[in-house]
Amino acid sequence: MKVHDTTPVLTDYNVAAATCSGEGGHLFDMLTSQDEDGLTVYLGQQTGLLSHFLYLGARKSGGDFHWTDGSLMSKSSPFWDINQPNLIDENCVAIRIPTGKLHDIGCHSFTSPFVCQIDLYGC
Repeated sequence: MKVHDTTPVLTDYNVAAATCSGEGGHLFDMLTSQDEDGLTVYLGQQTGLLSHFLYLGARKSGGDFHWTDGSLMSKSSPFWDINQPNLIDENCVAIRIPTGKLHDIGCHSFTSPFVCQIDLYGC
């Protein structure tokens, strides 16, 4: 089971990742269409996030994007928005509200709310 926690504070990727880690989780990994659906439903229930980017758990390493669990995020994934990733010195990933599509964005020059994921096993 995955628990989501949206933090509306505008911050950079490193602070977002550290905050999630401090809560016993990590930035959200959108690995499957079920993850996308669950996140979309969850975000639809939130207020104040009508037009934002939210940091997720993917980061570019060695020219490719990887989720926090180390799995590769394909550049041809259907989760990406049109013309994304555009790879213009943007090493982090965010979901755009309200479209639900992913964009590569700057990790430090961009501040955003973020979504933490806490994995609960055996629940």
